[in-house]
Amino acid sequence: MRLLMWLALAVLVYLALRKQTQRQAKETKSQSTAAPSGGEQMLPCAVCQVFIPESEAIIRHGQAYCCNDHADRAQ
Repeated sequence: MRLLMWLALAVLVYLALRKQTQRQAKETKSQSTAAPSGGEQMLPCAVCQVFIPESEAIIRHGQAYCCNDHADRAQ
């Protein structure tokens, strides 16, 4: 009888931990898919099409570039 009681207790603890883990994973997933606050516009590089933040982009002749090498290569 004691063995059955300990087994039932172990199952309850397992289920409680599993539910808590699922809840944390759900919260993490919802936070990662949410749009960042104060989002900065992302621009594609005119050469390689990699998206970079507008503040880090090199703008020449109305085109955005990810680095000086690509900006020079485009000219």
